[in-house]
Amino acid sequence: MLQLSAAGEKPYIISLSQSLEGQAEIFRIYAWNATHGGGERRAADEYRVQFTGARPEIVAGQRTVVLGWSEKFQVFVGWDATIHKDRGSASPSLQVRQATLESAKVHGFAVAERKSGDIVVAIAPHFLSVYFWNAERLHQEGSGELVEALNAIPQEAPELNPLPLEADEAQDDRQQIVRTIRSNYRAWDFRVRVLEAYGDMCAVCGLQLGLVEAAHIVPVAWPGSTDETSNGIALCRNHHKAYDSALISFSDDMNVLVADSIRNRFDVRARSGGSDDLEALEGLAVVKLPEAFRDRPLASYVALGRIARNW
Repeated sequence: MLQLSAAGEKPYIISLSQSLEGQAEIFRIYAWNATHGGGERRAADEYRVQFTGARPEIVAGQRTVVLGWSEKFQVFVGWDATIHKDRGSASPSLQVRQATLESAKVHGFAVAERKSGDIVVAIAPHFLSVYFWNAERLHQEGSGELVEALNAIPQEAPELNPLPLEADEAQDDRQQIVRTIRSNYRAWDFRVRVLEAYGDMCAVCGLQLGLVEAAHIVPVAWPGSTDETSNGIALCRNHHKAYDSALISFSDDMNVLVADSIRNRFDVRARSGGSDDLEALEGLAVVKLPEAFRDRPLASYVALGRIARNW
């Protein structure tokens, strides 16, 4: 992400791409604080942003995003930029209910439809980029049915494997939105549950320091994979990569296995540095497992994980 505008100047102009190889697009971001304010005249559960310093405008070839930030609930709120562009009143404002903010704080996102038909989306910071890329569709395709489907995602059982994200001509834009949000929510929810279960600690080496990731034991794309905590293991970035590359694996009783050919495989290219450290792990029990037995890796998933990685 590259910010192109001066700090504090509205709109904030940023260049954003969905991947390192992806084409960048320009986003015009208008953002204010979302607060209660207004004293007794304001409904007790209503928060809003007050347009100050600039009015949202739509520019061809750029994406306009209108946001509020709630310091109290630590979430952003997004409104339809096309509806609220060039608002003509002397002191225009946009509203959101407290229940929507509270739900987003707990679940990461929440969607609501106002009586005017305006779709309001509250999102935690880690979902902000997902919102940027889907804001136009979320607001313009929004309806009571879509709002209900999106708000139901956090209640879905993690053992239900999410649908793949490949385009499907039989699905309309609303179905594609639900699939996109579901996939991103499930990835975030899985990560939160797994890291919490392992105390943000690598199961192999005990490293923390914010360098630990949630790894699927049965890879996501493999038949039978789920987002259950018992299909996850917390690994530092090095051991996560080693696991997915089949340099290490795990026995059914969660002892570390090391590939027999590891040294020969990399000696040829003079890249065997660190192989001693990996080989020393052979047969050792993992240093961390979840306290709750329901969260510990299932032996059937561990075995399937070895098959999936051609161990």
